[in-house]
Amino acid sequence: MKRLIFLLSIFSCTVLAAAQTATTDEGVEINGVIWATRNVDVPGTFVENPEDFGMFYQWNRAVGWSSTDPRVNHLGGTNWNGTEPGWSKSWETSNNVCPAGWRIPDLYTDFDKLYGAPTYYGELNGIYGQFYEGSEGKTLFLPAAGVRVRVVNDLGVLYWAGQGYYWSSTSMAYCDPALGSNHAFAYLFYDDHNYIGNRNLRDAYSIRCVKEDVSGTSLTYISNEEIKIYTRPHIIVIENAISPVSIYNTTGQLVAQGTHTEFSIPTAGIYIVRVSNHLQKVIVP
Repeated sequence: MKRLIFLLSIFSCTVLAAAQTATTDEGVEINGVIWATRNVDVPGTFVENPEDFGMFYQWNRAVGWSSTDPRVNHLGGTNWNGTEPGWSKSWETSNNVCPAGWRIPDLYTDFDKLYGAPTYYGELNGIYGQFYEGSEGKTLFLPAAGVRVRVVNDLGVLYWAGQGYYWSSTSMAYCDPALGSNHAFAYLFYDDHNYIGNRNLRDAYSIRCVKEDVSGTSLTYISNEEIKIYTRPHIIVIENAISPVSIYNTTGQLVAQGTHTEFSIPTAGIYIVRVSNHLQKVIVP
């Protein structure tokens, strides 16, 4: 595929500033796909700035790992998981670490379009990465955060600083069943080189989300104007629900259900609140 490379001196676009909160983002549209302007940090949140690395994730797992040493995950653990995440043709929605309304990009419908966008390798606030030309004169920036890899006795060591590695939600099982059990597609770049390759599921890469399209489904995300949701330590509060509430953990297990306003949650973490055909992801402290 022909690549269009722009020199920094002649490429004039505006990189969006960080949005107002850790769970909302203005996004940049590129070839019909809306990309978040920031990487995922702890599950369900974005980092503060477009150049921030965020956390690394093994494929189809909802545990974030630090992008700097010492190696620690978002739960405070240090034991690297060297086992295979398990066979799946795509990243399961129960392990989606993007904020509500966003998802992990697909190889064919998302990254393929990003791959065709005008791009150059450059620097944003002292951090190197890849710039992509979006609509309305806006620019998307992906920081070159490196990766945590399974090599060296599966220790999850940091490698390849100055290069970018971003997971897609697409397993190799779609095109090569022999590799499908332990490889998935990722988008990679260094300098002005961009390519898509298959990588081992145990490696931990950055996540850049795309906007969820719910127009063709029966599910919609809860509007802040319709239903109010709050969290306190081990408590989820839902106001103005017009039908029974169901609450699930990230594995899809039902943990609470009823018509009352407050729900006791035994363990802190990410949960999915469902009211009729409406969904909302929440973080319980």
